[in-house]
Amino acid sequence: MAEAVQQFFIDESSVFSTNIPLQECITSFQTLVQQLQDYAVIQATDTTAHTEIKDINRDSLIKHLVVYANSASVYFSGKNSSLAKQLKISKSKLVRQTGVELKALSTNIYDILNENINLLDPQYLTSQDLDALLEKINLFNAKAYDISTAKGDTQNATKLIKGNLKNIGIELEKIDQLMLKFTITNEDLHSRYRIARKTLDLGKNKVSKNTSPSN
Repeated sequence: MAEAVQQFFIDESSVFSTNIPLQECITSFQTLVQQLQDYAVIQATDTTAHTEIKDINRDSLIKHLVVYANSASVYFSGKNSSLAKQLKISKSKLVRQTGVELKALSTNIYDILNENINLLDPQYLTSQDLDALLEKINLFNAKAYDISTAKGDTQNATKLIKGNLKNIGIELEKIDQLMLKFTITNEDLHSRYRIARKTLDLGKNKVSKNTSPSN
């Protein structure tokens, strides 16, 4: 709804160009509206896609952990090594892990395998398998960070929007006061401003709900 007021100022820019106080308020208003539009885009970012990709990476990581850790466990059990017990793990246990727990557990398993890769028979686990596991761990960790960042951005944008709307209101009040002189010098101009301003006022509730200045 702010577009109507913006367009009015653009159409009548020559009238206001020499009125420095009013021009400064108009410029500030236009900057705030642009910021509001930018914040609204960030706030509307859908984090569902991040979640879906994270879940895919989680499932893939668990699958690789189960296969590689248990394969190494079988090998070390034949060597009467304590590593057999450390590496034996069930899918059901991994599925119950939180993101933080799965990250720690998968990293620990990788470290154990990496430290003992030279002891393992390649028929049980190869260095290429270990590289693949590390890739899955990194993908899972990266996407976990991505989604938390995306959510943080949208939450921060919501706070910025509230402050931005308040500042727009303050700037418009100044413009309203400075435009009063045109009730004397150019009544038609002031009437057109009030029409544009009324359009913005009618959309105020909608702006507040959707945080979009251009509905």
